[in-house]
Amino acid sequence: VGAELVKDLPHEWDIISIDLPGHGEAPYILSPIQQMMRTALSLNSFHENADFCSSGKFSIDAMAKAVCNSLQNDHGIKSLDAIAGYSLGGRIALAMNRLCLTNTDMNAPQQDNDNKLITKQTRLILLGANPGKLPFDDHTVKTESDNQRVRKDRLLAQSLLSSLYKTYLIPIGSDLSYLSKFVAKWYGNNLWGDLQERYPHKFKNMIYRRIMSLSERRHEIASVLYECSPPLNPIDDWKKVTPAKTLYIAGSLDKKYSFIGRLWEKSGGVNKYVEINDAGHALLVEQPREISSALVGFLKDARIANTLGTSKEISDEDANVVNDVKTDNKEKLDPAPRIQVGVMEFESFSITVGSYNAGIRGIGWGDSARIENELKSRSGFIISIASGDGMAVGVGEVSPLNGLHKESAEEAAHQLNAVKKFLSCDNSEKRPSFLAREILS
Repeated sequence: VGAELVKDLPHEWDIISIDLPGHGEAPYILSPIQQMMRTALSLNSFHENADFCSSGKFSIDAMAKAVCNSLQNDHGIKSLDAIAGYSLGGRIALAMNRLCLTNTDMNAPQQDNDNKLITKQTRLILLGANPGKLPFDDHTVKTESDNQRVRKDRLLAQSLLSSLYKTYLIPIGSDLSYLSKFVAKWYGNNLWGDLQERYPHKFKNMIYRRIMSLSERRHEIASVLYECSPPLNPIDDWKKVTPAKTLYIAGSLDKKYSFIGRLWEKSGGVNKYVEINDAGHALLVEQPREISSALVGFLKDARIANTLGTSKEISDEDANVVNDVKTDNKEKLDPAPRIQVGVMEFESFSITVGSYNAGIRGIGWGDSARIENELKSRSGFIISIASGDGMAVGVGEVSPLNGLHKESAEEAAHQLNAVKKFLSCDNSEKRPSFLAREILS
């Protein structure tokens, strides 16, 4: 919760703001080099929260469980009067609501409503969040638009991972330049409603914070992006909300989520939809006071204290609007015993060997190792490679040595380019996979 938002909320309220896994000041899970290498080698779990990290997942449900565990174990919370979530946080709030109400995989015995963290009396506030697929059509069909969305999100994730491996080889200035372009392109999406033109100062500060976050937590954020693509996650969490206890908020310039808000309110699925004028998707940055006013009005409304309400069906006329769909259960990404290669990058290097302008003699094979042949430099390529989900990484090198290897450095470069091009293809079935534990044992 932003500071600007909190200061306008009643001071007697107890507010807990939790950074999601992979975000903000949440404990590091994947970012440090030592942790990434231990993951790649499958040595052991590298975080105290074994329930979350041992699965290696950044899915919506995994993060929802992590937040619930933190509230109960770290903060001693037994029940929540209300829960609010923005964007991804809203999707996680919906998953928390579903998991607590159904006790699905919460590793806890069935509880009475009075002892649950979230009950049907808990109020839910969603800001610019995807509630799932509202229309009642065939949820098991994975459309081409779903496939395109998954590919797009994974390409973005792989782009971030690729840039991460390059940071070992390029100046920090070049990396920050890449991140600046990446973030600027991201926030140039129509979703944000020309934020840069309307609030240039706020936009500049937001871009700076995002760049700093990516520079420190790029691997984790890429993993979140990879796992949380909407078609890969639950599509019917909206069915578990208590309509009379649910508030939905979106900006008028955010065409996608403002439409969802109007549709959801029309169906009776939420108590109220609030549309913030002249605001895009960055609600908390643009209009924090309007948001706090809507929250206070909703949470203090005594008329909805003991009402539950039911959701009415959405008409066929409204049924073709929201396109974010979950894949069929059999298409969910389950942990696989084999690691599939996802992305590869390489950079050339050249080092001087020997000293005092004298090289090294006797290096090579056959005639190349004769005493009269002197090696003064060594050239080659540093290679970084990662699995498709970003959970396993590796580094290596290719340095052809005259007389020992048939390839020259130039030929090796052509071969590496061919491999990189092959791995960048959309058909993941053609990418090689291997059993890492067998190879490394």
